[in-house]
Amino acid sequence: MVGLARGVDVVAPWLRLSETVAQFSATLAAQTRLDVEAAHLRRFNANFRGWRDVSFPVPLFATDEVLVETFEHGKLVASLAEKHGPVSRRVGAYLVNRGEDVYLKMLLDDKLMHADLHPGNLLYDDRHSDNVVLVDAGMVARLDERETEAFIGLVEALGAADAPAAARCVRLFSPANAAMPPAAVAAFDADMVALFRERCRGYGTGVDFGDVGRAPKP
Repeated sequence: MVGLARGVDVVAPWLRLSETVAQFSATLAAQTRLDVEAAHLRRFNANFRGWRDVSFPVPLFATDEVLVETFEHGKLVASLAEKHGPVSRRVGAYLVNRGEDVYLKMLLDDKLMHADLHPGNLLYDDRHSDNVVLVDAGMVARLDERETEAFIGLVEALGAADAPAAARCVRLFSPANAAMPPAAVAAFDADMVALFRERCRGYGTGVDFGDVGRAPKP
């Protein structure tokens, strides 16, 4: 697969196939090392040590094949309504707002993202007060300054319904995109404009950011 990707990169370097294969391989390798997940958990716990209502499991023992961590109480957010009845407006607002806080802290302050942050990896613990527990830290993403700036710029562009700015930010995620032929850049920008016209008209218009985030990649 690596050899094939390198061959494709010679013909079409802007596709970044070698980079994609390398990232995929690194992600798979990291997920098979439970001591790496333990290191992620320690870092997340340190980053959020001042947050009383956000927590992570604490690793107690770890090798590359075994991970023992603390048991965490809570209800799985993915099935909260199905198994525990209707979710109140207050609880729903808390989960959304706190989830956003966590995501932005990881992005803006820590530059270390939980890369598998979905409702199936979130627990809601209301035994004493509202608390969110994030589990399964096998996948993380470390962001450099360029990636952070591009990500923030993309969020701003989504809010402003600025398709050209969004296209520029997406291209900035990889230096290899600088090799894109002008025709490919123009085609990608046109696709982004069409996508925004159909699905993204800025904040306050009911835009589905997840839907827009699955836009065509350069």
